[in-house]
Amino acid sequence: MKGELYRVDEDVMNELRNYEGIGNPFTCYTEKVVKAKTEHGDVTARAFVVIPSIALPMKFTSKNIPEGDWRVFKQSKRRLPIPQPLVLSLLMFAIGALIWQVGYIPF
Repeated sequence: MKGELYRVDEDVMNELRNYEGIGNPFTCYTEKVVKAKTEHGDVTARAFVVIPSIALPMKFTSKNIPEGDWRVFKQSKRRLPIPQPLVLSLLMFAIGALIWQVGYIPF
């Protein structure tokens, strides 16, 4: 798997956590410490990875970067994918509103 590593301070890391929804019960990601192989050897890094229990549903709601390379995608000037927590939160809101309108949970 190909990726990029960035050195960021804790303020930027907190912004990234917020963007990915870490700590939000409707997020699709969790933060993990991973080992990354680089040209200069292995390094420890933090990554946001899909929660295993929602990996399958996420395939139906997420947008992939076809090239698998963020830099190529960015240069193509196409729109960015919608953040997954937003998609899932909107879906959960719609389901909750439907249940509220019906007045009971239909199962």
